[in-house]
Amino acid sequence: MDSRELAELRQDLLQARRNMCECVKKIDPLRKAMILSKTAYQRELARAKVKARELAQTTADKQATMINAVAELDDNVIKARDDYDIKLAMYEQAECELKNVEDEIKAVKKAMSTIETEMRSFG
Repeated sequence: MDSRELAELRQDLLQARRNMCECVKKIDPLRKAMILSKTAYQRELARAKVKARELAQTTADKQATMINAVAELDDNVIKARDDYDIKLAMYEQAECELKNVEDEIKAVKKAMSTIETEMRSFG
């Protein structure tokens, strides 16, 4: 192991840090979009529950389980939930990418530390 390998690892570390910055920049808007989408879904679900409660005629229809089931089948709720699921998946994917970059940085730092220790030990 020599200083050339250490220099290459430093370049790898620099690139990994750049990748990390890109991931962080990408995550913030995705997190905001996911949160807004979740709020929109919750609002649509609440509207649908009110509507289902108003339309309920029998005692069975007025049960919370039935109201929730009818509300979940509302077209606007389904669209809002689909949008939320997509945005949540995109956010989670970006979080995974960031974790992978963080793991890469840790691995490069560990390799650099090992090389530096060997260089000090063996001159």
